[in-house]
Amino acid sequence: MATLYQHHLLPLQRLPNSPRRPPPRLRLPTKPSRHHNRQLRPRAAASTTATVSAMEDFRRWLASHGAGDGGKAIPAAVPEGLGLVAARDLPRGEVVAEVPKKLWMDADAVAASDIGRACGGGGGLRPWVAVALLLLSEVARGADSPWAPYLAILPRQTDSTIFWSEEELLEIQGTQLLSTTVGVKEYVQSEFDSVQAEIISTNKDLFPGSITFDDFLWAFGMLRSRVFPELRGDKLALIPFADLVNHSPNITSEGSSWEIKGKGLFGRELMFSLRTPVNVKSGQQIYIQYDLDKSNAELALDYGFVESNPSRDSFTVTLEISESDPFYGDKLDIAEANGLGETAYFDDEELSGRENLQPRLAIAIGVRAGEKKVLQHIDGIFKQREEELDGLEYYQERRLKDLGLVSDNGEIIFWE
Repeated sequence: MATLYQHHLLPLQRLPNSPRRPPPRLRLPTKPSRHHNRQLRPRAAASTTATVSAMEDFRRWLASHGAGDGGKAIPAAVPEGLGLVAARDLPRGEVVAEVPKKLWMDADAVAASDIGRACGGGGGLRPWVAVALLLLSEVARGADSPWAPYLAILPRQTDSTIFWSEEELLEIQGTQLLSTTVGVKEYVQSEFDSVQAEIISTNKDLFPGSITFDDFLWAFGMLRSRVFPELRGDKLALIPFADLVNHSPNITSEGSSWEIKGKGLFGRELMFSLRTPVNVKSGQQIYIQYDLDKSNAELALDYGFVESNPSRDSFTVTLEISESDPFYGDKLDIAEANGLGETAYFDDEELSGRENLQPRLAIAIGVRAGEKKVLQHIDGIFKQREEELDGLEYYQERRLKDLGLVSDNGEIIFWE
């Protein structure tokens, strides 16, 4: 397989996501998830499995709102936490779940809620912030929420690095994943500070009790781990039932496993339709591929797992050239002429398997080992390029050739 690293050529400047101050000490959950499966991964791994009664309430709630598709898929407890299990043999491409729009938690649901009315329909907020506030306000309503059965089965946290304790984060010290995690949490903190002052504190009726940063981070984590990749930005939506489907690295289909379509009279009712990308036997779990393009660091950040697949390993290298450099143009030209500024792939041997590891430690080892492999390849490539410097054709030489002032063998052409 191939190992991926990305390198970009940028002017010398502070990167947008680089911290300008030491990261704040944030309150983090200290209890890691107890379940662990290294190959088949849940969208949101619960630290505690939903109770039997909660699952029964959830199934009844779905049925009462017309969600499902003839009982082909059943929400159930699975080794990864919760998932969808086939009720009968299902061929590839079969629709296994349909969820009407009235059950989605999206921008329209925000606009129709008290949250929407409190913040002008939610249009002035970032889409994920608006839906996160809806999620928190509905949790605060408890049994009175129309989404109560769905909210009751949501996990307290996932194994995403945003939920790791400071002690656990030490396991990824020195990796890009740590700096990304800190940057994400700083971003969420800034959004929380804003909405806490402008919305939460001024609408105590919608947020009884105290809404903390940890609560807001939980909502962010639920959206990050459960929203389908294509449903981002203004389209962001939580889709109950469908979002229980888990990930398998064995599914490599590029095609989408879902669509939004019209149903009912004149197709006016929007429906989220989930299909199985492979044949599934009765009683087996239904899986999809979350995102083939995500690196292990991104999988760890979004979902809380990594794969033992070298193609998931990545490291981003930024080469900086100051625009004040008198040879800026020449250096930029040389770099671009030698393939920099593009994505490079290197062969890499598969990481050795590790057993009996805590889930978060396994993630940390996977990310550290992957970055180390990639950096070793990068070091080798730079050493090779250094050895080839004498044979490279530089910008000035190419320009002189274009003007007919230098021959193909590099000698200067003189006129009589």
